[in-house]
Amino acid sequence: MTNTETDRRSQHTCRCAYDHTNIWIWICIIHTHANIWIWICICIIHTKTNIWIWIWIIHTKTNIWIWIWICIIHTHTNIWIWIWICICIIHTHANIWIWIWICICIIHTKTNIWIWIWICIIHTNIWIWIWIWICICICIIHNHTNTNTWIWICIIHTHTNIWIWIWICICIIHTHANIWIWIWICICIIHTKTNIWIWIWICIIHTNIWIWIWIWICICICIIHNHTNTNTWIWICIIHTHTNIWIWIWICIIHTHTNIWIWICICIIHTHTNIWICVCTSATPVIRLCPKPSKPLCSPDTLLMVRSVDLLKSRDGPNRREHHTDSYLSDNLIVRRGQTFQMWIELSRPFTSGSDNLQLQLSSAAATGVRISVPLVDELGDSGWEMKIVEQKDRRVRVSVNTMASASIGRYMITVVSFSPRGKLLFPCAPNDLFLLFNPWCEDDPVYLDNEAERKEYVLNSMGRIYYGTEQQIGARTWNYAQFEQDVLEACLFLLERGRVAMTEWRDPVIVSRMISALVNSNDDRGVLMGNWTDSYEGGTTPTAWIGSGDILKQFYKSAGKPVKFAQCWVYAGVTASVLRCLGIPTRCVTNFSSAHDTDLSLTTDIYIDDNMELIKDKTNDSVWNFHVWNESWMTRPDLPVGYGGWQVVDATPQEPSQGSYRCGPTPVSAVRNGQVDLKFDTPFVFAEVNSDRIYWQKKPDGSFSQVNVEKNTIGQRISTKAVGSEERMDITHLYKYPEGSEEERIAVETASRFGSKPTLYPSATENDVSIEIVMDGEGPRIGGDAKLSIVLKNKSSKQRTASLLSEVLVMYYTGVLKATVKKERIPVNLKPLETKTIPWTLLYKEYMNHLVDQGALMLTVTGRVNQTKQILATQFNFRLRTPDLIITPLGDAVVGKELTVKITFQNPLPLVLKNVMFHIKGLGMQSARKIPNGDVEKLAKVTLMEKFVPTASGSQKLLASMDCHQLTQVHGFADIVVKAK
Repeated sequence: MTNTETDRRSQHTCRCAYDHTNIWIWICIIHTHANIWIWICICIIHTKTNIWIWIWIIHTKTNIWIWIWICIIHTHTNIWIWIWICICIIHTHANIWIWIWICICIIHTKTNIWIWIWICIIHTNIWIWIWIWICICICIIHNHTNTNTWIWICIIHTHTNIWIWIWICICIIHTHANIWIWIWICICIIHTKTNIWIWIWICIIHTNIWIWIWIWICICICIIHNHTNTNTWIWICIIHTHTNIWIWIWICIIHTHTNIWIWICICIIHTHTNIWICVCTSATPVIRLCPKPSKPLCSPDTLLMVRSVDLLKSRDGPNRREHHTDSYLSDNLIVRRGQTFQMWIELSRPFTSGSDNLQLQLSSAAATGVRISVPLVDELGDSGWEMKIVEQKDRRVRVSVNTMASASIGRYMITVVSFSPRGKLLFPCAPNDLFLLFNPWCEDDPVYLDNEAERKEYVLNSMGRIYYGTEQQIGARTWNYAQFEQDVLEACLFLLERGRVAMTEWRDPVIVSRMISALVNSNDDRGVLMGNWTDSYEGGTTPTAWIGSGDILKQFYKSAGKPVKFAQCWVYAGVTASVLRCLGIPTRCVTNFSSAHDTDLSLTTDIYIDDNMELIKDKTNDSVWNFHVWNESWMTRPDLPVGYGGWQVVDATPQEPSQGSYRCGPTPVSAVRNGQVDLKFDTPFVFAEVNSDRIYWQKKPDGSFSQVNVEKNTIGQRISTKAVGSEERMDITHLYKYPEGSEEERIAVETASRFGSKPTLYPSATENDVSIEIVMDGEGPRIGGDAKLSIVLKNKSSKQRTASLLSEVLVMYYTGVLKATVKKERIPVNLKPLETKTIPWTLLYKEYMNHLVDQGALMLTVTGRVNQTKQILATQFNFRLRTPDLIITPLGDAVVGKELTVKITFQNPLPLVLKNVMFHIKGLGMQSARKIPNGDVEKLAKVTLMEKFVPTASGSQKLLASMDCHQLTQVHGFADIVVKAK
């Protein structure tokens, strides 16, 4: 069914049959856009035995509601028994609600005791609520004053909630004048943790002239912390029995997570003339007369009504293609701001220019009070919300809608307002919402990027490369950003709604990116990911096992905001890139090798050693991570001086709080390069990560510390990101700092140091004629083998130099946090004049095999003192033990719809058994990762998996795989597979 056919027309048919057998049947069929509602009400009344049976069956596309009400009245014994059975089965996406209500009411009129028992069982996928309501009504009759007073008290205990209902019914009966006046007041105060419901019912009955006036006012105020939703229900019922006029007005305004529903039901019944008028608005205004009106309510020649709306939202349609949103796996209209989109509107009659008018109303699904009015104009401007009729075919008009380049992104509900001389009508387009995104193709948008190849890479590419390891051994893994997968866009907007920022601020990419950097981690706002830098990942997924963002974001969204376990820096960066790309902000992942973590805002990396040249671990709080991954997002910075727009550092890894929350950025990269650390946001912290000096401090006999050595070019090495349009690594270190040792680089360091918590101290000039360096050959050692490095010393003096070196190798987490010392030894050195000496250094497998933590990271520290000059020698070298790759080989050609077999091989490099090995595979159109448990892998054994896939789309695609094993991490692989069309 096409969108036009789906939105063709609402149908509202009412049939009413009544005869002397007392059987009433109501059938109501409503076709509102894509939903079909079928209501069947059967009322069987048997007057002799007084049995009333009502059966309601409601079918709403995927939902089935069945209500059964049974009322048995036995007049001789004055016992009334009511049995209400409501079975409601609702399937909404992934949730299944099953409601079973049983109400048993036993009324004994002689003793004036009413006993109601209500049992409610609700199953909502993961919640089971059992409510048992017992209501006892005691009626006190005072014969002299003819006053009856009823008091109903209902106390409900629902596990953790307490509901208190107090119903007071005052009945005044004057038997001589035959005047009955009933006043019912129902006050219901419900405290359910975060919700407050207030119900007030008032019923006034005057029986002498048979005027019944029921006023039901139900106000429900629902405040939910996680979603900030507000539900408002207003029910008004007016019955005038003398003239047989019934007027029902039901107004239900519901603001849920993604939708606002407005239901208005007006029922006017005049039984003498047999005219029923029903007005129901849910997706379209409908006016029907049943069975036949005495005269029409309005003339179709003058009243302009909207019959249907076609948003042209198909993925292969012009709107989605022109807005570069055709890759989103969604049936909604997804457009980018600052650009026009088109839609068809079908009217009840031809549109008349001059006397008729149309308008769009966009209301936010995330916040109340945010509404945009789009007027109809003769010519479209360049910057405002406007629409123009560009084509008219009889009763159908095609309009072009211009969006504002500075509009708040998010999800909007669309309502078409039609104006004519007889008034205006509203046509809600629900559930066809509008998703509005940032637009890197629009010059007026702050995220505008003028290079098409870069837009394709940093916005439209769903695959990326994340680098890890050390500057000497750079590893790379492919990451599936999954920004176009089903439910990911909804998850991203759900994440924005959890931020403590008004939707009016969602227009600014600076604010949005800063908010996302806080919301991706769960440290202080229950964000997406929970970090874990320990040795145990029980209860969650090992960070190295993740191969993409889609499963993470979907799990967070479907669990209503429960943090996903676990993450480390590259996972935070991968998810942040996915969210920002999904919202339309150009973003890339960046890896900084030898990344400093400055804990005291000194803008230096301080290392403290004692008089024996050993590291003082409890004093050395600063650390140097082997690598750290963050993001860069492209945007202008109108909040900063000219020249600081462009790439901005956005870091979601929780390291240090910023303005009370764990977040970082956006930080202008150009400000970091020039040492302008006084510019916001978090520039000092980022500067220290890439360009701080590493200073060695030695403890003196009096307990103070003196500066003994400075390393000026060890922090911030080989800063890397994926190249545009290829799988190659691109070095962008030059964007963050000038060449090491250059005058410009030193000026930047000195400029930044003035803003630090302590001045940068440099040692006094001494004879520094001996240099020390640690060198690694080739790609470095592999895990399972011996690690071999070299210590190179150069004597630049014409005199002999001697020294005693202390070498210490420590196992470390990639963040720079040290775990344990593996090996320590002293090395005597004797250097001849102008001699260069290479000292081999070896770490045996048996020495480190029981100490490794994730990613096999190690740090070798070498310190010493030249005896003749007292020159301090100190250097550190981080390296990792390389892990094997997963080899992925497709067997045969890949064709859409045809089964493809892929071989995946893995060689265990360790002389020990790998326990509980799990493989993760993603790609070739799979919506979620395939998990393959493999059990144990014997020492040095080879594993071969044969997996079958059915590609769903043609073109070049990637198949990703990773291995999850506590004893061996960072094992992964990928294959480029070209899928042919059928």
